[in-house]
Parts: sequence; C-alpha cells; structure tokens
Amino acid sequence: MKKFDCDNCANNKSPYVCCDCVSAIADDGSEITRPSHWESKYDNVNRPKHYQTKNGLETIDAIEAFTEDLTGIEAVCTGNVIKYISRWKKKNGIEDLKKAEWYLQRLIRHEEIEESKNKTKENK
Repeated sequence: MKKFDCDNCANNKSPYVCCDCVSAIADDGSEITRPSHWESKYDNVNRPKHYQTKNGLETIDAIEAFTEDLTGIEAVCTGNVIKYISRWKKKNGIEDLKKAEWYLQRLIRHEEIEESKNKTKENK
C-alpha cells in the first residue's frame, strides 16, 4: 500500500487513510476506503480526544518526534511530560500537571547525576 498524502491530514506518515479522508488509492490502483471504526474523528482506544489538537495532531506523534534520539529513562520521562502536558486541560487538570512535574523532576535529577558523573570522569 502506498503512503497516503492529503492536505487535511495532520500526520502524513501513516500508510492508512486518515479519519478526515474518504478514500485513497493502493499501489495496484484500487480504492481504499477508511475503516468503519474511523467514522468518528475520535475513538477512546485509537484516537482519544484528550490526546488530539483541534486540527488532528496527536500527542503520540509529538512524543515520537521528540524522543527519537533518546533512550531509557530520558525517553520515558520526556514522553510522559509531553503526554501529561498535552492532555491536562481535557482530562485530569492539576493532577496531570503534577504528574508532568514529577516526570520532569525525575529527568532533571537523572541529568544532574549524569552530568556529575561526566565531570568526575573528566577530572581523572
């Protein structure tokens, strides 16, 4: 299946038809219509509203972009900060802000420890 590119789709990375499009064309030229479960722009499992912007940008895509060069705890903490910050107003309010703060503090502590280790190695 060829990549579907549309002007309405906020994320043109997917090989699937976006929820705002009616159809696409496969490599063999046949028409591909969107799955029936995509009739709604939102779906609590696959496309939760609290993880989307008004134009359809999804938090998971932002997390993927911002963590692609990170590993381990750096990727986990960064991803969770983005997740909780992006949804706080639509889901759990101050609780989500506190969760984002918790992951941010954890990342800061981790980076301070790593920086200290690197300085110790440099001084030897």
